[in-house]
Amino acid sequence: DTRPELVRSLTASLRQHHPALALQEGGSPGPAHDLVVNATPCGMAAQDPLPFSLDQAAPGAVVADLIMKPAMTRLLEAAQARVHRTHAGPPLLESQVALVARAFGLGI
Repeated sequence: DTRPELVRSLTASLRQHHPALALQEGGSPGPAHDLVVNATPCGMAAQDPLPFSLDQAAPGAVVADLIMKPAMTRLLEAAQARVHRTHAGPPLLESQVALVARAFGLGI
């Protein structure tokens, strides 16, 4: 994310629930990273720069992008070109709809 307070909040929550998980805030992924997530707005427009370099990402790492539109961002295209597994934003949102509806007491 581009907002440091949200990055700190997310990593604090992940560390609380998964203390053995190795985390890195910001920067480009290295060979020890199995999962790389773009939570920035970079990728919403075609001319946006990549949010980080994938040059050193672990072979076979999963690269996820939280961008909804376009579903196939430049980051995901770059990841596929490097033979990384990818996860686009829309399925991430779709998997949460029922949970959000339940939290608001809606029967979906």
